[in-house]
Amino acid sequence: MQCGTDGTYYLNYPIGYNEDGDIKYAFADYLKYEVMNCYGIMNRLTGEPITLALYSDINMLSKELFEVQDPETFSWFLMDINGNVLEKQ
Repeated sequence: MQCGTDGTYYLNYPIGYNEDGDIKYAFADYLKYEVMNCYGIMNRLTGEPITLALYSDINMLSKELFEVQDPETFSWFLMDINGNVLEKQ
């Protein structure tokens, strides 16, 4: 059986504010990919996965930092661009 992704989503991160006070965003070099309602992180440029699709949601906080949500506890924790957990609550 061959598995594939159910979808991929661009990630962006805040880079500052515009003159109206609205947050400006930049596109990241990473995508959030979905497999059976769970999400993982993949490198947008190479197509290589950074993590398995184990999370209920993923956001990008900066150019090199993600927050990922555990699907069982719904807790958020920080992860770097190499898939290393930096902080878990």
